[in-house]
Amino acid sequence: MSSAFLDEANITLDDLKFLLDGGILVDLSDGEYIHPFRLSSDALNYIQHRLK
Repeated sequence: MSSAFLDEANITLDDLKFLLDGGILVDLSDGEYIHPFRLSSDALNYIQHRLK
């Protein structure tokens, strides 16, 4: 996810749902570093209020 700029989308609907449920996505695609992605509580609150 973060090792290169891609031309196509790489976060699926299932990934998005997982993030919105507070899950952590882990990117190992560059073969060297671990890149965890998790939405902060502020980001989750923003999304929750934005969708109302």
